[in-house]
Amino acid sequence: MKYLLSMILLFSLVAYGQTAKEYLKKGTEYTKTGEYQSAIDDLTECLRIDTNYALAYNMRGFAYRNLGNYEEAIADYTRAIRIDPDRIDDDIADAKYWRGEAYYNLGNYEKAIADFTEFIRLAPDIADTYYNRGLAKLKLGQKESGCLDLSKARELGFADANDEITKYCQK
Repeated sequence: MKYLLSMILLFSLVAYGQTAKEYLKKGTEYTKTGEYQSAIDDLTECLRIDTNYALAYNMRGFAYRNLGNYEEAIADYTRAIRIDPDRIDDDIADAKYWRGEAYYNLGNYEKAIADFTEFIRLAPDIADTYYNRGLAKLKLGQKESGCLDLSKARELGFADANDEITKYCQK
C-alpha cells in the first residue's frame, strides 16, 4: 500500500510538471501567432497548476500588454520578477523592460524609468531601452538626461532615435 501511494504521488508530480509545461508551451505559441486571449487562457491554466512559474507570468503579462491591459500586465510582470528577480535567461529579465513599457503607457514615467534603468543594468546594449527611457525622461522635463539616452539609443543603432533627437534635443 505504501508503495502504491508513493507511485501515485510520483506520477502526480510528473504529470503536474508536464501539464504546466504543456500549457506554457501552448500559451507561448499563441503569443507568437497574436492569439493573445487564447494565450492568456492557457497561461492562466498553467498558473493554476503551478503558481510559482515565473516564465508563465511573464508570458501572460506580454499577452495582456498586447491587448492593452496594462494593469494586468504590470501585475504579472511584478509576480515574475518577485519569483525570480535575478534571472536573465528565459525572458524573466525582459519582464522589467515590458513592465517599464506598460508603466509608460499608463503615464507613470517615474516607474517606467526605474524599470528601464534596471533592465539596462542587466542588458546594457539594448537600444530600445535607452530610447524608451529617454522618452520617459523627456515627458518628465528631464531634457538633458533624456537626450543622452536618445543619443545612446542612436549609437546602438536605433534609427528612430534620430527623429526624437531632432525634435527635442537640437533646439
